[in-house]
Amino acid sequence: MSEQKSAFDIITSGAIAPDACLTSVFEIENILLHVQKLNTKITHLKGLKKYRVESAGVEIKHLEEQVSQFRELIKNTMLTLEPEEKTLQFPSIAKVSRREEKAGWDIKDEEEFLQFLDEQGKKSSVIRVKEVVDKKIAKKLISEYADSGVKVPGVEEIPASISLSITFEDNIPKISSSTIKKPKEIEKKEESKPSTKTAQTLDDLESLEV
Repeated sequence: MSEQKSAFDIITSGAIAPDACLTSVFEIENILLHVQKLNTKITHLKGLKKYRVESAGVEIKHLEEQVSQFRELIKNTMLTLEPEEKTLQFPSIAKVSRREEKAGWDIKDEEEFLQFLDEQGKKSSVIRVKEVVDKKIAKKLISEYADSGVKVPGVEEIPASISLSITFEDNIPKISSSTIKKPKEIEKKEESKPSTKTAQTLDDLESLEV
């Protein structure tokens, strides 16, 4: 039998055993509140990650444009000052070489281009077909083979399991550090502790910052 623990103990322990169980179904409420808190953190981190990725993308594009401009500068300098040299050596740094590029073509509109080739009977010569498995249909076929006792190679059966769906209400209160309730036995122990507060004089109270 799995060990039963309170929601407070499980949340504060930082580790959950695979067969862990709560002491009561009412403790699920505390777990749900904690899950909601974790979901809020995940949403925030996903937004932060997206923001940083977008910011990094802008910076990368800016740097790539600078590199392109510097490459063009080097090429123009070679053509202007050393038109006969194809290669320049910069020991311990780099070797710069220039070569003549043959004229080529840039396909701007694939749809229009393919339509022309189709009319010319040449479309199949430029099309590459990639085989993609339709997993929905494939899984149905695998089930049919399995039901008839045929073992299908290259597949692995996933055992049946129970899934869980959690739908949070819009009016769930905000999470605070005191939301998760402690077990009654812990609360009793804390209530039985002697008070450590000392009496304050009038002068002490007046000196407190408000």
